Amino acid sequence: MREDVIVAVSTARGRAAIGIVRLSGKGVVLLVESLFRPRRPAVDLSDRRPHLGDILDEQGEVLDEGLLIWMRGPRSFTGEDVVEFHCHGNPWILERLVNAAMVRGARAAEPGEFTRRAYLNGRIDLIQADAVMQIISASSDRGLKAARRLLSGELSRRIESLQTKLVDVLKWLEMAIDFPEEDIEPASEAQMSMTLWNVSTELHTLIKSFRRGHRARQGARVVLCGRANVGKSSLFNALLGFRRSIVADIPGTTRDLVEASIELGGLCFYLQDTAGLRDTLDVLESQGIDMARDAIQGADLLLLVVDGSTAMTSEDEKALHAVKDSGLGWLGVLNKCDQGSALEWAAMEGSWVPVSAQSNEGISRLQDLLLETMVGAEEGEELLLTSRWQKEVLERLLGNVETARSVMLSGLSPEATAFELYEALDRIDEIRGGSGRTDVMNRVFAEFCLGK
Repeated sequence: MREDVIVAVSTARGRAAIGIVRLSGKGVVLLVESLFRPRRPAVDLSDRRPHLGDILDEQGEVLDEGLLIWMRGPRSFTGEDVVEFHCHGNPWILERLVNAAMVRGARAAEPGEFTRRAYLNGRIDLIQADAVMQIISASSDRGLKAARRLLSGELSRRIESLQTKLVDVLKWLEMAIDFPEEDIEPASEAQMSMTLWNVSTELHTLIKSFRRGHRARQGARVVLCGRANVGKSSLFNALLGFRRSIVADIPGTTRDLVEASIELGGLCFYLQDTAGLRDTLDVLESQGIDMARDAIQGADLLLLVVDGSTAMTSEDEKALHAVKDSGLGWLGVLNKCDQGSALEWAAMEGSWVPVSAQSNEGISRLQDLLLETMVGAEEGEELLLTSRWQKEVLERLLGNVETARSVMLSGLSPEATAFELYEALDRIDEIRGGSGRTDVMNRVFAEFCLGK
């Protein structure tokens, strides 16, 4: 199948000004000669230059006027000869063009097959392949920046550097195994131990970055909770900057989860407005409260909203206990601060922010705290790990390295230490997508779209 010419529409579905159909594979240039009639037939189709001409259908009739761009392998994205047709973005035209290519011997590309071929042909490694899809699906500036750094090969180079250090240690160990009669200086063993400690430290840093990297990629889920009629829906609308939730003075107005997203400081926040937490006999409201409790368990951060102008009620206390018992991070929001402030709230533990959802007082400060809580001041320009599968592999790699160092310091045979380090090299092979890692490869390409 790797020898086949594959074809797919590479632009989004629907009508648009321009649509792109991409082909890749051995002999693709010969195939498209029957699909394209250049306006200047005496001129050869030069590499990486657009050529204007007529695009032909299955019967050789003119289907559209457009551009053809030929990218000769191995300097193309896939490492093979690649041809792109740039034509009008009518879905009917694009479908006819794909069918015409298939009549002439091409086959429909599978989701992600162009990128898969780039990986199989050594143009990118598995980390970079995953980053391609992350760029396509990024929902915020931070997610896009994190994906671009991965695609540039920065993480790949970091892991390659770790691999070099582990191989250097293995060289010393193999010397001790193959030439046991030769004494190895104690300084060399100390150096090996320090090298493994440095590798472990760097792995810890990468794994620790996953929490922020995952949020950069997926966004942060923030749930507004609290008793009924404290202004959660009004606050929800104020944070968004437009009316999304229904607001009324009647307790129990919100009975379903209402979700919307905003971007703060380049990070996407998914806000959820929930039903007020209270005891009720209303069947529909009770279901909404159950959904609110489920949402709390799946949140990255909770906003406990209270009416800061009135004294604490028993329902406030229950909501506060529910938030604390969740084990999640939370911020307290003293709503209705324009109506005065009850003194007892000032003495409550935790971080509390006075706001007025009606006048927007304190909303900007609350948004700043949301960003500060989710991002943290330490991130800066740090390389972020964004995929859970990468984190899982690096955790296993860290386990091998730490075990190898522990075995070395315990004075056991160098064979035992070498065994763990060879296992560590297998983990590096796994994360970069070495031979025989089809399970990981399929996991990476599972979410890819057609035409990429």
